[in-house]
Amino acid sequence: MPIKNKGHTHQYKKVKLSKGGADVYRCMLSNCSHYIPPALLLGRESLCPSCHQVFTIDKYASKRTFPVCEDCRKSKDSSEQSSPKLDTSVMDLMKKLGIQ
Repeated sequence: MPIKNKGHTHQYKKVKLSKGGADVYRCMLSNCSHYIPPALLLGRESLCPSCHQVFTIDKYASKRTFPVCEDCRKSKDSSEQSSPKLDTSVMDLMKKLGIQ
């Protein structure tokens, strides 16, 4: 039996087949009509839409509309934690300015 030639690594996005229809993942690359049900997505290779590196889809990635690799998830989480929290309380601002 001949081995099927793999043309490219797919880049998945969750879409609905029709209004009220089932969710499926489709390849977002041009000239590719590949669709796959969510139950078969786990363990597949995909291109990360953020960094364009090949990764294996894990349980977390399979729940997202655009599955992203673990490195991009980690970098997003760390950038959100490192951003300073702005103090928007009017009363605190008034106290700092000496207005009472």
